[in-house]
Amino acid sequence: MIVDNGTSKAIALRKKFCQHFSHSFKEAIQSDPDLVIVFGGDGTLLYKVNEFGLDKTYLPINGGSLGFLTNDAEDVARTAAMVEDK
Repeated sequence: MIVDNGTSKAIALRKKFCQHFSHSFKEAIQSDPDLVIVFGGDGTLLYKVNEFGLDKTYLPINGGSLGFLTNDAEDVARTAAMVEDK
């Protein structure tokens, strides 16, 4: 998980995400992850794509201000809840 620590919204979203998925998700820092969860704005997402490459799967969650490339946090939460229920 990547968090834009300069944005209080991103920090709060990460905390909420970890609380909700604590039973099925273990945070790990890896140099070659399969999934990169990005809490922040478009700049944070682009920075991490540059770092990890285009061959990764990204779940960008808008913790910035505009979010043209990132997903709305509420949409992600609803989708995750539906997946978790199945």
